[in-house]
Amino acid sequence: MEGAVLCAANHALLTPITFLDRAALVYPDHPAIVASSSGLTRTWRETRDRCLRLAASLAALDVYRHHVVAVFA
Repeated sequence: MEGAVLCAANHALLTPITFLDRAALVYPDHPAIVASSSGLTRTWRETRDRCLRLAASLAALDVYRHHVVAVFA
């Protein structure tokens, strides 16, 4: 889209959160996670719900924006 003027009609900021919300809205029952070795499959709706539960758990622990969180996996 070289030379195009970006506006609300042809451009939307895509962040991980907006991507997840949009994927859950547009493809709620489509697979988002497939782990063939364990047979685990999650839909976009399930993935979004899990992320929201994780965010709520972090907030319950008084972890908010700009706090540093490490994950050892």
